This record gives sequence, structure tokens and C-alpha cells, in this order.
Amino acid sequence: KAKDFGLDKPILDSIITLKPVAPGKPNEIKRIRLGAQLADKSGSYARFDEDQSVVVLDPAAVVSLSANANDYLSRNLLPKEKLSLTRVARSGKAGELVIEKLPAGWKTLKPEGLAIDGSTLSYLLESLDGLDAQSADGWQPTWIQADLAKFGLDLPEATWIFEGTLNGKPLKRILQVGKVADPARGTRFARADGPLVGRIPPEIANKLVAPTLFFQDRIVAKVPGIREAKVTSAGRALTFRFESDRWKVTQPVQAETDPSLAAWLGQFGQLRAGEWLAKKDTPEERKALGLDKPVTRWELFAEGGKSLGSLDLAAPGLDGFSVAAFTNGPSLFKLDAVQTRQAQSEYRIRQVFDPPFDPTRVRRITITPADSKPFTLLQVGTGWFVEAEPAAKPDPNTVKETLTALSNLRLVRFVTDKGGKPADYGLDKPFFALELGANRLLLGKPVSDASKDRYATMEGVDAGVFVIDERSVELLARPLARFALPPKEAPTPAPAPVPGAAGFPGGG
Repeated sequence: KAKDFGLDKPILDSIITLKPVAPGKPNEIKRIRLGAQLADKSGSYARFDEDQSVVVLDPAAVVSLSANANDYLSRNLLPKEKLSLTRVARSGKAGELVIEKLPAGWKTLKPEGLAIDGSTLSYLLESLDGLDAQSADGWQPTWIQADLAKFGLDLPEATWIFEGTLNGKPLKRILQVGKVADPARGTRFARADGPLVGRIPPEIANKLVAPTLFFQDRIVAKVPGIREAKVTSAGRALTFRFESDRWKVTQPVQAETDPSLAAWLGQFGQLRAGEWLAKKDTPEERKALGLDKPVTRWELFAEGGKSLGSLDLAAPGLDGFSVAAFTNGPSLFKLDAVQTRQAQSEYRIRQVFDPPFDPTRVRRITITPADSKPFTLLQVGTGWFVEAEPAAKPDPNTVKETLTALSNLRLVRFVTDKGGKPADYGLDKPFFALELGANRLLLGKPVSDASKDRYATMEGVDAGVFVIDERSVELLARPLARFALPPKEAPTPAPAPVPGAAGFPGGG
């Protein structure tokens, strides 16, 4: 029965005319009626012509058949051909902006005195070349204001005019941005100087309607000649000093640093804001934005201890950006998600065994689980055995995987740089211990109830307490029975040991 398939009242009834390939033949008329969706899998019921049989169409075919007239329109708003721009102007609710291109760069005419951030403007202009709408929401050869009102384009949030030349001839392009089309996605209606009204994505729309401050030069500070830096975060304080052409940790321990520290501190030569805030650096604003008690502070010094300023960060938001302030900066600002991660990264060397040892040279490793007795894996010839357990048959590839993971082990972050009460981290009664030569790695309790990362330390070495990630814990904390099974993944080859280095160096 047609009713059983939703075909008594089809959601779509289409007539399709097929032109013949051979000349002189009549057109062929086809009818497709689309019914209900299948209950247990994807697809919809359909019927062709007057045939009583019912077929199932896949979702892609249903989407194609259900398209309306607008879906077949070109969605291009702006041409791909680049203008050689001479002037850019914006008007509307978002604020007035007039910029001219000079040989030396962009100059702002309105508002007067605004220094334009060339990178921000260039990135926006490049994103507009060949701009396509995500959907076609309206099309008229000639629009009247009343018809544009439902898109918020009768009084646009922003009207951009781009003036320049193309192939030596003067040309002007216009782009209008209207109201929000989909609050959940953040899309906005837009129209160029043409018949199409469509939706543009939020990553472009938000920039087009951004306050004028968005386009201001984003250089916060220029800090040359940094020779010492102190970072305070999560109750930890580390001092780095540039010595012998590289950065080193000097307090509270002597240690090597990750090479990425140089890249982070190098940004202070021209520290850029990810986004300006229209907020002056006052105690009241700091308190309101969480900067009265910064989660991270970087203090910078020149040779001889002269202060070069400090950078304070509040806790990151959901977008990964952090509100920040720099000494004597023009205003408060935000660091973008990448900068925020850099400011809060671990810059002590994260390789637990530095350099990594060669797993193929290991002949003995003792593992102590908290809930059972210790066992020792021994290599004899090419095979692996369990000391005093002749019945145990460890898989050599699983042993290799464990040793490779141990050799390449990188900590997530340090919790304490030296000392610390073992009981606070579950290290007085370790979850697992792995003993390799003179080194004994202890794994403690989980970092939190919601995390499977664990605290760890190197016993007998003042290496402090650090965190290792869940995946490393899985590869290292294996009971004896697990070694009889195949490895979890193909082991990655360990880097060759540095010539002359000790076989099993300590952590640090």
C-alpha cells in the first residue's frame, strides 16, 4: 500500500524530461515520487512512473532530487581575479574605516591616527578573493530595499568597497554583510553588487563586521636583548639564562631546555596580540578579567639583571585564547591559542632518558606491579625469558615495544623540579616500577579522577616529579601476563645512541 511507504502523500513529486541522444526521437517523460525515510537504515522509499513497485533511494540521490531552484545557482560572490588595490573603505553599523595603499604600505584616513596591522588586513583581503557563499538564500536581477530587509541588508552591518585596477583598468567591488543567518553556526547573509544573497562563514563574516580596533597594529611590545627569563605558573618558578649560545635552566635546578624555548622568547622581539581588548590596564580591569592573580607570568631581563618587562596571562577561555597584559602596554589584549600554549608549555627538556638508550642493547629489566610480585625479563640469545618462571613465554615484540616506549619516553610536564613528598603523588607505594640498570622509574597515582595520566619520578635521582601521558602508561605498566600477548602497535625504532654516551643515562 502506498500509505505504508509514505507514497500516498509524497514529500516530492517530480517530472523529469529526458532528451534523446538520437535525433528525431521524442522526449521521454519520467515521474519520481519520494516517500518516507526508512526506519532502520538510511535511504527513502520512492516510486517511478505508475509502476506499483517501491524502491529505496540512497541519501545522496534524495538530496539531489530535493534541491530547490536556489540550489542550482552559482554561489560565487566575488571574482577570483585579484585587484591591484588602491583603496579600501568600510561603512555601516560596524564602524567607518578608510584605508589607502601607498608605496610604503597601508595608510588610514579614517579613523585618523589608526595604525593598520598589515598582516591582519592582508589575510582578510586574501580570504575574499573568489569568495563563495555556503548557500544561495535569495536571487533577484534587481533588488529593492524592502526585499533585502529580511537578510539585514537594507541597513547592512558593514558595506565594504574595494577600489583598484585589473589589467590596468580601474575597477570597484562591493560586499555587503547583513544579519546573522544561523546563530548556532555564526553564518551571516552577504551580497556583492549582484543578484545573489548567500551565507558566508563566521571566520570571514566576524572579521568583516569586527570593531575598528580589530585592524589596529598588533605589536604589543618590542623587547630585544633578553638574556634571562623567569616563568611562574601553577606554583612553580623556573629561571632560564642564555649561556654559551643556548638557553639553560639555572633555578631551582641546573637542567637543559627544550629547543622550542628559543622560539617562544624570540617572539618578544615583536610581541603580537592575537586580539586587542578595548580595556585599559588598570587594577579594576585586571581583577575583572582574572589578571589580578595571573595563572602564568613571564619576567624578562637584560644582561646584568635589568628588567625588560613582564607578561601576565589569565586562564585560557574555551577558544584557547588568554587575556594578557604586558608592562606599560597600550591596553589589555588576548594571546591566541597557539601563543597561549607556548606561554604555558613545559620548557625543561622533556626526554626522560636523554639521550635515548638503545633498546636492542638491553638484556635485563625488572618490573614491579603494585598488586603482585616483581618479575625480571631476561634476554638469552635472541629470545626473552622470565627469571625463575620457566613456564612464562614473553612475546619478544611486546618486550621490544615496552623498551622502545621507555627509551623514547617524554614527560608531559614537571610538577616539582626537585623534591616533593612521594605520598602526595602516590610514589611512596608505586603503581608500577621499572628498573633498568641503575635507573628505576616509578609510576604513581593518576593526576585526577578524570585523567589516566600519572605522576612519575626517577628513584634516587633528584629529578622532581613529572607527569606521563595515558598512552605511555599503557605501554609501560604491563603485568607479567600481558607480555605473553602481541604488542599493541608496531614499535618505532629508537634513535641511535650518541657515540660515547652511557648505555642507560638517568632522567632529567
